[in-house]
Amino acid sequence: MTKPFTDLISSMTATDDQTFRVEIPEGWAQGQSTYGGLTTALGLESVLRTYTDLPPLRSAMVNFVGAAGGVLTVQPEMIRQGRSMTVAQADVMAEKGLATRSTFSFGVGRESVFDETHLPTPDLPEPDAAEDYFAGPGRPSFTQFFDSKLAAGGLPRSGSDQTNHYIWVRFAENLDASMVSLLALADMPPPAMMPKFTKPKPISSLTWMVNMLQENPQPYKDGWWLLQSRAEHASQGYSSQDMIVWGADLRPVIAGRQLVAIYL
Repeated sequence: MTKPFTDLISSMTATDDQTFRVEIPEGWAQGQSTYGGLTTALGLESVLRTYTDLPPLRSAMVNFVGAAGGVLTVQPEMIRQGRSMTVAQADVMAEKGLATRSTFSFGVGRESVFDETHLPTPDLPEPDAAEDYFAGPGRPSFTQFFDSKLAAGGLPRSGSDQTNHYIWVRFAENLDASMVSLLALADMPPPAMMPKFTKPKPISSLTWMVNMLQENPQPYKDGWWLLQSRAEHASQGYSSQDMIVWGADLRPVIAGRQLVAIYL
């Protein structure tokens, strides 16, 4: 059973106790759990449906606590609502308990003397000139809902010595860009250390932090976003990496960090 992202988000229904219920098809699996970008997006969707007067999303902090799958319950909660900043939380609950806890910070824009970025604009092949990223068997189930092209770096489990990768990614379906869909897409690349693997081994995202750099980000062209995943350190079974997403005009739209458990 498969269900594309738009249909899956639409299928999330409110219950009588101010929570939401959604059933996750097996096609969205990532190992023994549901794809982390999806559970994060479900949390944000629940917050936006419950609290409709929020300012723009500025940051999200995500803890992947346990496995998610089957029927999930999503519980949004207002933490603090101030004049300029609002903080809300969403817990994604599975049969065995808490699966994902996300804290979202929303902030009112204000005038500033600064309007600049210090991230260099990548000079990389266009999507139609890049090679397929997931080619052949062994790809995670959830990747069927995305198109992906390797712009620079290494392929998963290729024994590459590269730890800095650039991947063009878009949804396989046509949809309008939103913060919910962008969060669902931004976690799509496997850990930056995985191209160094030479055989299949488990991995697990533990924490994910993202800062939103634009209020209404749009894709580069034809639905494509450019995602960078760069490993900084790997030791004792854990890897620390940073992550950047570029959109229209190759302007950065997300800056993130992630801690990953690697079993190699």
